[in-house]
Amino acid sequence: MVAALIQFVGIFWVGKNVLLDPHFPRDSANHLRALFGPSIEIEQSSSGELPGRSLLNHTSAGSNQSSTLAAHWWNLVGFQRSSPIRISTDLNRSQQISTDLNRSSNAYQKFSRWRCIGDLEESSHLIDRTCVFENVCYDKQIQDFVFFSPMPKESLTPILYDHRKGSQFLFRRRVVEGMDEDLDFVLLNYGALPSKPKLWSPGIIHNSSSSLSWSPRIHEGTIPDGHKTLAGVYSLSAPHRDVMNLGHVVWEDFFSIFVAMIQLGIYTPCLNLLRMKRCETGARKGSAKLCSKFENNFLLPLAGSCGAKMAQFYDFIQEYHQKVLCFETLMVGGNFNVFDDERNTVGKEPLVQFYRHVILAWHGVSPTAIPKSHQILLVDKHGQRSISNFKSVASRVAEEFSKVARVCATDYSHMSVADQLRMLSQTSIAVSPCGGISMILPFLPEGAYVILMNYAVILSGRRVGLHGECSGCSWTMEGELWRHVRHINKVYYQVFGPSDFEGGIVDRASSIRVDAKRLNTLIWGAIREMEPHT
Repeated sequence: MVAALIQFVGIFWVGKNVLLDPHFPRDSANHLRALFGPSIEIEQSSSGELPGRSLLNHTSAGSNQSSTLAAHWWNLVGFQRSSPIRISTDLNRSQQISTDLNRSSNAYQKFSRWRCIGDLEESSHLIDRTCVFENVCYDKQIQDFVFFSPMPKESLTPILYDHRKGSQFLFRRRVVEGMDEDLDFVLLNYGALPSKPKLWSPGIIHNSSSSLSWSPRIHEGTIPDGHKTLAGVYSLSAPHRDVMNLGHVVWEDFFSIFVAMIQLGIYTPCLNLLRMKRCETGARKGSAKLCSKFENNFLLPLAGSCGAKMAQFYDFIQEYHQKVLCFETLMVGGNFNVFDDERNTVGKEPLVQFYRHVILAWHGVSPTAIPKSHQILLVDKHGQRSISNFKSVASRVAEEFSKVARVCATDYSHMSVADQLRMLSQTSIAVSPCGGISMILPFLPEGAYVILMNYAVILSGRRVGLHGECSGCSWTMEGELWRHVRHINKVYYQVFGPSDFEGGIVDRASSIRVDAKRLNTLIWGAIREMEPHT
C-alpha cells in the first residue's frame, strides 16, 4: 500500500531523505511522518521537477492537473473527501437566510452540518453509526452540544428513516419532553453488556463501565457571535469497558477511532483526541498505570506530533474563555464491537495493516523491515488460558530449533511497548495463548507466522455459543479480527477434549497442555513456508 502511494503521488527518495513535489499541501510532512516515523528527513522541492520520473509530475506536462492531484493526494487513495457540492441559490422560504447563505463562501459556517455512515434506518442501532459534525458547538452555559439549523427541523431532510416510525427529525429523544422513548444518536464507546447505554445529559460525568451515548440538541438559528471555532479534526470518545485488556482497548477503541476517520473521509495524522473521562477513572484497582500505558502507546500516535495533547473533555473546554466553542470537524461514534460481530471487521484488512504502520512508525520501528534470520517467540501467559506446561514446551522447542533459529520466551512484563514492538519486528514465528496477550501480535512483520492456541467449550442446552462455537469444538478466540489480519499467516493449535486441558476441564478460560511434538511440527511447517523459492 505504501509503495503504491509513493509511486502514485510522486514522492522521491534521496538516500534517507524524502523530496516532495512543491505542489504538495503544507501538512504533507506530517502525513509522511505518520507513515514512516518521526525521524524521517523531508524536503520540499523548490521546482516542479523531481530528480526522477514521477508519475504525478508527468501525467499532464504543462497543465495544472499535476498540482491539482498533488493537493488531494490523500483523497486519491480514498482517505479524505474532496470538496462537496456547494451551490448558492435563492431559498425563497426565507430571504434573510438566503442573503446570509449567499453573502460569502464562509456564510455556511454560521450553521451546523452532519453526515454519517452506517445504519440510518433503525433508530436504536447506535452502535452501527459513525458520524462527523461540522460547526457543532458546545455551549458552556447550558453545558450541552448544540446543532445550529438554518430552518425548522420539519423543513430539513430527515435525520433517520426508521422502518417502523418513519422519518425522524431529531438527534435526541426524551420521554420527559413528551416523546415515546429515551434515545441518543451515536455511541462514544462500547460498554458492559447487556446494559443500556447511559444517556447523554447536560454536564454529564461518565465514570461507569457502561456505554455512553451522545447527541446534540437542535437550535433553529445561526451560531452566536463571539464563539470560538476550533480548527482541525476532533474525536470525542469514551474509554472501553475493559481498560486492562489490550485486545479490547486497542482493537475495539483506538483502532475504531482510526478507522472512522478514514471511512468518513477526514483522515489526518494530526487528530485532536478528546475523551469523556480518563481511562483510569473508575477503573479496577491496579489498572490505572496499565490503561494509561495502552493509551499513550496505541492511541496517542493518532495525534502524531501535530495534534493537540490528548485531553479529558471538560478539562479541555475550560482552557477557553469563550462561552460557545464550535468544532470545525467533530467525529463521534464508531464500530466498537469488533469481537462480537465480524461484520465490523470485514473489508478492513488494509486498515489493520495501515494502523500497524502508523503505530510502528510512531515508535521508531520500521514498518517495512523484515527479519533476516529466524526468531521464534514463545509467549508465557500467567493465569487463565495459559500454557500450563510452558517450561517443558519451551525447552523442547529450543532443543529442536536452536540450530536454525533464535528461540526466546517472554511474558512482556517490565518491557516498554516500544521494546515489545522492536522484539516483534525481529520475530518470524510467534507462539501464543489466545486472549488479550495475543493482541499485540498483529504488529508482527509482513509474512510472519503466528501459532495461536485454540479453546473449547461444552455447551449445555445451547447449540451455538456467542461466537458461533459448537460444543466440544476447537475454536479460535478473537477470530473475528484474526481472519482479517492479512499480512500475517495464522496457524492454529487445536484442542478438542479433556486431555488437551489442565485438569481435564474443557472450558473457555482453562489452561491447556501443549503436545510439544505437535507444536514443533507446526513450527517446522512455518519455517519451510518461509524458505525462498529457487
